[in-house]
Amino acid sequence: MAKEVYSICFMCTVRCPIRVLVENDDVKWIEGNPHVPGIDGALCAKGSAGLALLHDDQRPQYPMIRTGPRGSGEWKKVSWNEALDYVADKLKGIIKEHGGQSVVFGERTNLNTHISKTFMKAIGSPNHFTHDALCKGSLNTAWRSLTGFTDAQVGVDYGNTKYIVMYGRNIFEALEIKPINNLLNAMEKGAKLIYIDPRISITATKADRYLMIRPGTDLALNYALIHTILKERLYDMQYVRRWVKGLKELQAFVEPYTPEWAEAETGIPAAEIVTLAREAAAAKPAVIFHYGYRSAHHPNEIHLRRSLIILNALMGSIEAKGGLFFKKGPKAAGRGDIRKYVEQEFPKIKAPRFDGSGHDQFPIADASHGNPQMLAHAIVNEDPYPVRALIANRFEPLQSIPDAAATRKALDKLDLIVAIDINFSEIAWYADVILPESIYLERADSLQVISGLKPQLYRRQQAVSPRYDTRPAWLIIKQIAQRLDLGKYFPYETIEDIWNFQLQDMGVTIEDFDAKGFVALTDQTLLWDREKGIKFKTPSGKIELVSALMES
Repeated sequence: MAKEVYSICFMCTVRCPIRVLVENDDVKWIEGNPHVPGIDGALCAKGSAGLALLHDDQRPQYPMIRTGPRGSGEWKKVSWNEALDYVADKLKGIIKEHGGQSVVFGERTNLNTHISKTFMKAIGSPNHFTHDALCKGSLNTAWRSLTGFTDAQVGVDYGNTKYIVMYGRNIFEALEIKPINNLLNAMEKGAKLIYIDPRISITATKADRYLMIRPGTDLALNYALIHTILKERLYDMQYVRRWVKGLKELQAFVEPYTPEWAEAETGIPAAEIVTLAREAAAAKPAVIFHYGYRSAHHPNEIHLRRSLIILNALMGSIEAKGGLFFKKGPKAAGRGDIRKYVEQEFPKIKAPRFDGSGHDQFPIADASHGNPQMLAHAIVNEDPYPVRALIANRFEPLQSIPDAAATRKALDKLDLIVAIDINFSEIAWYADVILPESIYLERADSLQVISGLKPQLYRRQQAVSPRYDTRPAWLIIKQIAQRLDLGKYFPYETIEDIWNFQLQDMGVTIEDFDAKGFVALTDQTLLWDREKGIKFKTPSGKIELVSALMES
């Protein structure tokens, strides 16, 4: 008889809650968690393909050490002890000669990131970085420059919106089940969708109005919208007066950018631009100018994302029902915070980051994610110091950092490349050691906090035993640390130890997850008081149209 296991998908970065049906230690079916509102048992095609990933015999099946030139595909199968000893011995020599800062750790942000950051702090390196900077660094900068919050701390209230404008965000061909369902429900209740894109996508065909814009001119459109909103005084005056700083400067800046000017730039008629501004204003504050999902890396992109956030600010839709909101965590629900091993006391790290993020070289970059675009430069030029080892945990520098040839040339200078991965990625194929991770169906991970209007906790449970000789990353990292005499920073043996540690201040037990796979921390919708309770993290405590961060 099949048993059900509630877990979290990891076929993409969305991490939808799932129910896995298991029989004879094999997965028979995967579906969305039927207990989660907005999911209702649904799962995208990629999530359903987890069955194929489980039985993929082309993924790494055991630890391997390279025997031929890098990238040659010449390996020898080794035991876990041999592989871990090899990595630890190499790291000991590198750290002894060049210091802990000579080791860098790049990863796709995941539920165990607090553990990998703990490892880096334990060896004395500031150089943990994530894929986020390559994926959406410009969007991160835009949000921080205006509000002090990162884009990851912002959510979209699709289900209650009355008017939503999307720029190339082809949501109806995307993988996010819950936002799609919530938006469709809102549209059934009368919400209007305006879609702006050079391409006619599925989302364009579902929109109430589709505007075919000339590629690369979105910023011109937004400046004309802002011009119209200010000229016709369509903005939320009370909200702007209370929470927005720099309106006069904005008004002077957009003065030349009329709808007629934007028509010549964008190909969208001036009358359409004016209509869009008026319709959005009529629905405020339940309005969303969607700020996008991922972003490119150039100044125009930062200003485009800033303009979208500014439009939301003028509509008064930031921290509004049907608009945008800042995600609330366990503390906002009256709970303690979830614990992380990275919050321990560590020896002080004196070396600066290798990538200059958050410091003199790139003060505007978010140091919590780093600036991996500087990896090749730092290695080749030994600037600000020698970098001798890279640990890549499902992070792909050869396919995500611009100029792969330069990155490959830089990697050749390293004494050690370690790949913790579930497949033969480019960096795994180029590594010195592959430490194969169990896939998400074969492992459990640290608990996930879902911050939002109603914060929740989710748990990834192991559904089946590993098909091959693989291990979870939280165990791999601990076992390397033990060989470096740093095991005291990883005081756990099992995933249950990690869960119990995380939950110490939450008033929640592991057993609370059993019935539905998640724990709701409140049944109340948590929005801050729009009169006096919004907590912007800027120096002024307001949305700064003239950014203190960017100016300084």
